[in-house]
Amino acid sequence: GINAVLDYHSDTPGRCQWIADMPFIFAPEWGLWTRNAIGNLRSQKDVIELLEDRAEDIKEPDATELMSLLRSLRANAAAKAETELNPDGTTKISYARETSVKGGGELDLPPEIRITIPVLVGQSVLQEMVIKLRASVDSNANLGLRLSMQNIERTLDIVYAEQVQKAASLLEGSFKLLRTAG
Repeated sequence: GINAVLDYHSDTPGRCQWIADMPFIFAPEWGLWTRNAIGNLRSQKDVIELLEDRAEDIKEPDATELMSLLRSLRANAAAKAETELNPDGTTKISYARETSVKGGGELDLPPEIRITIPVLVGQSVLQEMVIKLRASVDSNANLGLRLSMQNIERTLDIVYAEQVQKAASLLEGSFKLLRTAG
């Protein structure tokens, strides 16, 4: 957020300080996506429910088509093991495992989802974010999906800088703004 210390003394700061705070409060949409798109393996059902709940945020691919594709995904796992006993008493073992994810028809799972959401409460400009979508299959043929939001830190830097610039323009150059860590 922005913390401002105001003092009506012209050159030397005195004891007549006024403090004003403008906290940066994350928008509910931002909080939901950043909690759920962090790369954790999630069930097919959980991902579909999340995308259904936030369908209005999805810009690309079409939300209805995406959910239809995700509902049609099926996971397969096959394993093959062979053992061969050699004449000298040693054993040769080979193991192969194959997994696949298939959907109804010949559609490919999109590698990413594009969403537009506000970052801060009261922010009128929506930020476009990329969510990477990955599928995996475990040895029991359970399908898992990973959602990973990209460039979170860069987006926050941009949004914070815009808010500071907005505050500076509202002050019309009457005050100096300093950025500190914090």
